[in-house]
Amino acid sequence: ASVGVCLLLGSGWHYDAQNNAINDESSDLFQLLANHSPGVEDPSVHAVTDAGTPLRLTKSLEERTPADSALAERQFLSAMYQKETVIRRQPANNVSNCHGWVFTGGRNSLGKGDVERILTENRYATTPQAQVHDLVIYRDGNQSVTHTAMICAVLGDGTVLVEGKWGQLGVYIHDVRGSCYGDNFHYYHSPRVGHVVHGLAPMPQSNVANSQRGPDIKH
Repeated sequence: ASVGVCLLLGSGWHYDAQNNAINDESSDLFQLLANHSPGVEDPSVHAVTDAGTPLRLTKSLEERTPADSALAERQFLSAMYQKETVIRRQPANNVSNCHGWVFTGGRNSLGKGDVERILTENRYATTPQAQVHDLVIYRDGNQSVTHTAMICAVLGDGTVLVEGKWGQLGVYIHDVRGSCYGDNFHYYHSPRVGHVVHGLAPMPQSNVANSQRGPDIKH
């Protein structure tokens, strides 16, 4: 049930009831985490892939208050028994989802269908070797994208640490297998510089979460 909640978070809140059934308790948790403000297409941006294909970026009509976001975050992490296994890098907000955090620098949300398009048209390819700044793409049993994160460190013992945004919650660092998204994932590398798609204004200097150099963790 817990994995089902996270699949919903990473996939823009769409799910297959047969494969991702959740019980009443996790449904209540999902309601707490869900972005209750409907997402609408953001007319101020015209993002495209490297091949020029337009991407549909969305934004919330109403942002959650910091207090509401913090409460949702505390309750979710406690319910998932993961409060002590993640390092929070950025507080919770409903400005973007995990895919948008990676590919738009946290400025918009992005659907899983566009993630597949970006992987293809921005020349990403799977790689068996984890490398800092490469991507980690998690999938469900149907091989549908559920979560996108970035590799931020590879430790001496081979442990891979990733950084990513959990749905409408915060941005966390954790073991690549230490999240509710499961262990069906692959590493992706692209020869391009950075992961942010074309058509977006340059990021403010203070927002380095998804800069070309990636997060400031050393390996």
